[in-house]
Amino acid sequence: MRHRFLPLCLALRPVRVALVAAAIGLSACGGGGAAAPTGPGQAPPTAAAPAALGTIFAKVIDTSGVPVAGAVVGMVQSTGDYVVGSTNARGEVLFRKVPAGKASVRAEGWGYYLSGDQDVLVVEGKQADVAFTLDPRNAATVVVLSSRVISKGEDRKTLEFEVDVGVLDESGQALTNLVDAAFRLPPLDCAWYLCLIAPTRWIDAQYHAGAGHPQAFALEPARNRSPVAAGLLLDQGEGVRSSEPRRSAALGEFLAGLAGSDSVLLAEYRGSGSEFNFAPSGGFVTDGQTLQPLVSGLRDRIDDRASDSVRALESMLSHLEQQPALGPKALVALSRGDTSCDVASQPQQGWLPTCGRLVERSRSAGIPITTTAPFFHQSGADLARRTGGASFVVDFPAQYQTVLRALLPVIGGEIPFYRMRFQVIVGSVQRQVDLLADDNTFYALLEVRISERDTLYADIVVPL
Repeated sequence: MRHRFLPLCLALRPVRVALVAAAIGLSACGGGGAAAPTGPGQAPPTAAAPAALGTIFAKVIDTSGVPVAGAVVGMVQSTGDYVVGSTNARGEVLFRKVPAGKASVRAEGWGYYLSGDQDVLVVEGKQADVAFTLDPRNAATVVVLSSRVISKGEDRKTLEFEVDVGVLDESGQALTNLVDAAFRLPPLDCAWYLCLIAPTRWIDAQYHAGAGHPQAFALEPARNRSPVAAGLLLDQGEGVRSSEPRRSAALGEFLAGLAGSDSVLLAEYRGSGSEFNFAPSGGFVTDGQTLQPLVSGLRDRIDDRASDSVRALESMLSHLEQQPALGPKALVALSRGDTSCDVASQPQQGWLPTCGRLVERSRSAGIPITTTAPFFHQSGADLARRTGGASFVVDFPAQYQTVLRALLPVIGGEIPFYRMRFQVIVGSVQRQVDLLADDNTFYALLEVRISERDTLYADIVVPL
């Protein structure tokens, strides 16, 4: 979908912005001084003495002593300039030509808590060493199960909606001790976060949720369930490389624990166009050990190109339709991004035409699509909502294990969840627009505070 979220990431997740800055080669924020002016009657300025420079060598490991590759080390130099560098496979990064004086350095990595600041004294012509040990983040996550409109105000701006959300700890068990104050719709600048869309156009809208906490709140109990037949669709494109070996380890654990009458099948996909490849494992099996050889080689089969997720989802739906199963079928898309659906290039085509086709195909087959993606990837959450699937937030690799531990209970409705009701006021600078028209879709970002140190986020999709 259309990406409008970078400034919001600045507020919510500075590590992602630092990673982006490092990837595109931004070495400094802030600028050098301008040359002194000269003019009639003025002597040329005296040449400044060469700056006193040193180097800083940073090493980043985790609490188990393993180097953290790709960590972002940020530094405020004695001049006030901010520079960043990314660690190599050994968890190391070297900053050259650092102005002498006191520098303040910190490290942050994908899936780790932010380090504290360390002051480093840079001496001319010498190297200063600094080391960081990062704590892994809590791998708890959120799964959105469903949403529904409760009422629309006569002013066509007031929307009341309900959403069902599960909060999962690292073991995959549902957290049941949270109170309503732990959930909030934070204020957002909708110029950078999609809030409202019509079938053929974007609407520049904003919403206000008062205090942001639920107006109604309840913990709904788990239900008994029938066997589940889950088809796991594995993206093997370049987007998942950074998730290995965590993803493979989580899949291996999931298959080892498969028992009873639940069943699974696997399918890999990679490439696009004439080089698209879809490779299913066959039919559903109740013994996950038979699929372990496929999982053990996943890391070696990852492609260096982006994959066609829409075509893969269509292929998987066709494959699942042909397979006999002992229980209700579900498609689970294990990817690192959205579904590659995008806004129609021609308005008359309608909104998200490829996602629309997937929704129709899923509904006709009776196979809901469950998705995994970071928040800010709304098309994945949208696809799950419209097909009756669940949308898990996987913001860093360790959360794959949490998701797979909870997957079958979530698909089968066997976890307790929070049912919340919110009221929002939607506005827009566009005149004569029915903001709450039946074909429109409202989006919100849900914040879940599970501890002093951990706040989770999830995209909420509400078809109107």
